[in-house]
Amino acid sequence: MYNRFEYERAQSAEEASAKLLEGEGDGETMVIAGGTALVIMLKEKILTPKRLVDISQIADLRGVSYDDARGLSIGSMVTHLEVENSPIVARNYPSLREAFHTIGNVRVRTVGTIGGNLAYAEPQCNPPTILAALGASVHLTGPNGGRVVPAEDFIKGIFESALEPGEIIVSVTIPPPQPFSACSFFKFTQKSETDKPTSVVAVYIRSDQEKRKALEVRLVVGAVGPRTYRCSKAEDLVKRCDDLARLDRAKVAQVASEEFEVMDDLYGPAWYKKCVTDSIIRDALKATVDSLGRESA
Repeated sequence: MYNRFEYERAQSAEEASAKLLEGEGDGETMVIAGGTALVIMLKEKILTPKRLVDISQIADLRGVSYDDARGLSIGSMVTHLEVENSPIVARNYPSLREAFHTIGNVRVRTVGTIGGNLAYAEPQCNPPTILAALGASVHLTGPNGGRVVPAEDFIKGIFESALEPGEIIVSVTIPPPQPFSACSFFKFTQKSETDKPTSVVAVYIRSDQEKRKALEVRLVVGAVGPRTYRCSKAEDLVKRCDDLARLDRAKVAQVASEEFEVMDDLYGPAWYKKCVTDSIIRDALKATVDSLGRESA
């Protein structure tokens, strides 16, 4: 049986933020969006809030839009399935579509939201990794107004995000695709493809016109440890390569392996997860280099 709690529906992001701040003293007021994670934790009595604030009907938190100058904007209440099925996403960000297509099963994707996923900050999930690789930003609103957090900095640890008291996620934005750029997303699961991942890797590269030199690189690893990890030393190694066709992918993967924390969990022991990640970093690098010059990432 669930514990008793009050239920309120917010009509705006500002109202939701105010209601959250009211309950901050007792820590027992929580936001509910899609509810895919929260409802399970309520059922198991891991969480026992006294009040839930429903933000699912706030129109301003819904919708996917694109502008050539500003790029992609995704409201925090947009579901995983809506991202996956968006023609805008498919046309401009195929790697983003792939990442959202492989979240859980279709039932989860139909209800779960991008904002809820990020706020929950579970290590074994796809969005933080691909969003960091694409250079995304997370837009928040709270008692002190709005602020923007780079996606790569949003997940702080296991179930710990950059959200401060009273804040909610409003939207996620991704810069427009650049010429001679590509992004690849790879996910490894031990059993079925709907399982939570043992490791996920996303690689973004923007090159010169000859597709020989990398001008911009983001190599991001997720699901292996408490948070997502951007591997800056490995990125520098890619940028120092004179010809991407001869990139030493094994060396890049080896350097990257020293930049992320690996922990034992239900999805594999640390040594195994490290081996898997080494392999998919090499695969993701090859796929990204091979895709350079296409119109979208």
